Amino acid sequence: MPAAEKELSGARAKMTGEASRRQRPAEQDSSGVRFSIVITSYNQRGFIKDGVESVLSQRQSSKEVIVVDDGSQDGSLEVLKRYENSIRLLALPANCGPMEARNRGAAAARGEYLIFLDGDDLFPPWALDVYEQLITERRPTTIVSGPRWFEGAVPELRQDDAPKSVEFVEYESLLAMDRQHAWLPGAFVVSRRAFRDVGGWSPEMFEADLADLASKLQFSGKSILVCSPYTMLYRMHGANASSFVPPFLRGAHQMINREHAGLYPGRRRKRFERYALQAGCFSVVIRNALHAGLHRAALQLAVRGWSMILAAIVRKSIIALRGRRRVEVRQLETY
Repeated sequence: MPAAEKELSGARAKMTGEASRRQRPAEQDSSGVRFSIVITSYNQRGFIKDGVESVLSQRQSSKEVIVVDDGSQDGSLEVLKRYENSIRLLALPANCGPMEARNRGAAAARGEYLIFLDGDDLFPPWALDVYEQLITERRPTTIVSGPRWFEGAVPELRQDDAPKSVEFVEYESLLAMDRQHAWLPGAFVVSRRAFRDVGGWSPEMFEADLADLASKLQFSGKSILVCSPYTMLYRMHGANASSFVPPFLRGAHQMINREHAGLYPGRRRKRFERYALQAGCFSVVIRNALHAGLHRAALQLAVRGWSMILAAIVRKSIIALRGRRRVEVRQLETY
């Protein structure tokens, strides 16, 4: 067996083994739990309260909230302990990184669907209502949505801000999406079974986390893109991981390495579609590197990822010629 296949097989076996020990019994107890929201936090004392309360205040009752404190040393645990009657708190003794923290939370989850929220981000009040209506009607494997970006104080959402309808497009898979969208874990919903089957979050891939996960989920089932409303509030501040360009350059190169090693399903058969998907990650990183004055690093990534960038350009041309999928509109029943 080639080395790449051994690595992929080993990753799946590891996750499957963990699932058999920890997740499968939980599945039997998951009746009534639609969503498991996994909030991961490291030294986010000033933000974590807002994130937890935004999830607890969701009107959707069939949910559980799992907060993984990743070895914080800033007093975050004291804040989180105030919510111990409403959340499942996993306090890790030492910092193990966001990907491991997310996988730990997923391993403890009982819900049918998983959502991963960073500790400095929030849900608007209607987030789970939107997801629930789409799941009830269409039963997708994944849902991709978008954020509202903000700085400073959390936006005060009035009753007039509540959406009256949902605009969405249904696709047979993540690779079939023909509209640009943000790749943010807090605006991404995935079937827990599908997440487990592909081995969860890949270690050391935080800077290309969702593009990597989507590449692994490409054959997992149909996906829905929510065009409106937004279902996540993304907080902009000085410590955002996205503010630091070099780690994202490294993550993009790691994805290229994984692609060349054959670690994604579909291989040659779905390479064009997969390249087009991955190019979205590369283009953002290249643009940010140029803005940061890292011209040589941006050029090096563009040279290594030229085939992916070309695939994205060709696919956009094809979409422009044939048109995009029709947007459907549904009245949001709870508003």
